Amino acid sequence: MEEIYESESFNLRYDKKYNSVILTWKSCKNSEQFRTPVMHAADIVRKHNDAILIVDRTVAPELSDIDRKWLKKNVIPGLKRAGLKRIIFVSPLYGTETDKDGDEEKKKHSVYDAYPEALFAYDFRVDRYSTVKDLFDVLDRDVKNEASEAVTKMTRKQALEYMGLSETANDFAIDEKYWQLSKRYRSEEGDNGQKLADLTAAYDIATGRRDTRQEAIQVRERSKKFLGKTADEWKNHFAYSWYKYVLAIILIIAGSNLIYNMFFKPRYDCGIVSIGHFDITDDSYFETILTDKMDFDNPYITYVNVVVPNDEGETGSAYEDQNATTALLSRPNVIVTDAKTAPYYYEQLMDLSDVYTRLATILPAGKLEKITPVYCSESQYHRLSDSYVSGLYIGEGGDATESTYSTKREMIGLMIEDADIIEQMGFETLWDEEPNLVFGIYYDSRDFSESVDILIEILNTI
Repeated sequence: MEEIYESESFNLRYDKKYNSVILTWKSCKNSEQFRTPVMHAADIVRKHNDAILIVDRTVAPELSDIDRKWLKKNVIPGLKRAGLKRIIFVSPLYGTETDKDGDEEKKKHSVYDAYPEALFAYDFRVDRYSTVKDLFDVLDRDVKNEASEAVTKMTRKQALEYMGLSETANDFAIDEKYWQLSKRYRSEEGDNGQKLADLTAAYDIATGRRDTRQEAIQVRERSKKFLGKTADEWKNHFAYSWYKYVLAIILIIAGSNLIYNMFFKPRYDCGIVSIGHFDITDDSYFETILTDKMDFDNPYITYVNVVVPNDEGETGSAYEDQNATTALLSRPNVIVTDAKTAPYYYEQLMDLSDVYTRLATILPAGKLEKITPVYCSESQYHRLSDSYVSGLYIGEGGDATESTYSTKREMIGLMIEDADIIEQMGFETLWDEEPNLVFGIYYDSRDFSESVDILIEILNTI
């Protein structure tokens, strides 16, 4: 697989010819655009022994103080653990020069500022070129600037002498000497890559880091490995790549849920939709009736809080009508509403005259007395609908006269007004009046016979 990452803000690739991980910035305006490619680069470095990290800062990223701290605290230690030894920056920066008269004028010349080289110089060999062409000209000439064999085999004492320091020099003195010498070599004309390489190697030995790495390599060789990585390497891997696993888990869960819903989830075999100005605090009442008493397996039970025109100043949500229409697409058996709302759903409700006659022969007199038929005519429905449309300023109301629509009243629902029963069913009325519920049968229910049975069973429990 080709190791290439490409986006609008960066290009990252591994070049086998030069054993180099090359990160090229196109633009970088925020932390995410900066941190993502840096973490990917560290991951690729970890996969290739002695790889060189090349960072093209021709378009320099804009870094906040938080990003710089993150770079120092997380990235540099991670690159050290990955075995990185050398970083090359391509940075054409410009500064100002002062002429003989003391006036400042801008000159196009390379200025080596302290950042970011200073941040990496203590831990890695750092080189810098002003253009990409200059860099690859050097690499093509196979000037790898590797430290000479004699330097790499020095003892700590010899390394300190090479740097011009005594055997008792502390870490601060070693760092300061390295910084001074490396700054001098970079400012000198000509290709001083070999000098910098030897200096960096001597510094590596003088600080004890070479011996520490060699010891770490030996420890790693003796450590138990799982899939080629030690426990610490896996820990470091997850520190950089944890979000990939989280994303994979989310995708697996989402995919499994989609497959379950599409192929394995049982289809709804009945439904009760409640549409009115109320809340439902507990929908288990209807579910218990449908699953325990009537042996349905997968009932669809939902409600929509709908507010119809009223004198109480009650207002509804922006999409309540659309939500109610969507709920009715499930073709429920029973619609539960209230006395104010029921007439507005006249066209969705069946005439229950025959059902009421049947109830009179089934229910005890005490229960039948708690049920009140609710009537509405076609003319009344259209007057209400036209008034509703006009009130919403979305059109002119129609002419709902008696000559246009039938005035015959139909029994569109059966109402209960017992507050205790309504509460027991889990409903909380939001109208500023005594609570009531109206039960009806949807005109396009999936099975009319089942719908009648469900409605009778519900009313038989009151």
